[in-house]
Amino acid sequence: MVEHLARHEQEIYPQLGALGERMRRGVEAPFAREGVLARCTGYGNAAVPHSSVGMVHFPHREDVAFRSPGQVWSPSVCDVVRRERALKLALLLERVYVMHGLGALSTQHTEKDLDWLFSACEASARILKSFA
Repeated sequence: MVEHLARHEQEIYPQLGALGERMRRGVEAPFAREGVLARCTGYGNAAVPHSSVGMVHFPHREDVAFRSPGQVWSPSVCDVVRRERALKLALLLERVYVMHGLGALSTQHTEKDLDWLFSACEASARILKSFA
């Protein structure tokens, strides 16, 4: 497996990065439409330019820029209960199970998979908005 990834890294990792980017943006959008402040972490950076991971957070303020893991776990910065309990239960109602954030995508995930996730996030955003 590792040899395959190394031989095909120029095609695999950019594909994963594009999927991850679409996932994170597509997850944030329905919350924004419902007026629920939600931000994903996991965006690519200099160290990992093609990230396929994502985690949803509910910062208390619009201007929060996540710079450390401690921030996303700090109740003074984020609504941790909303992320760890309410969101997970709301997504589960839409048949989407997450353990840690959203998780990671693979090259086997399809546009249909992402559309299902976005639909689940839209329904979850409506639920979370009603309990704000």
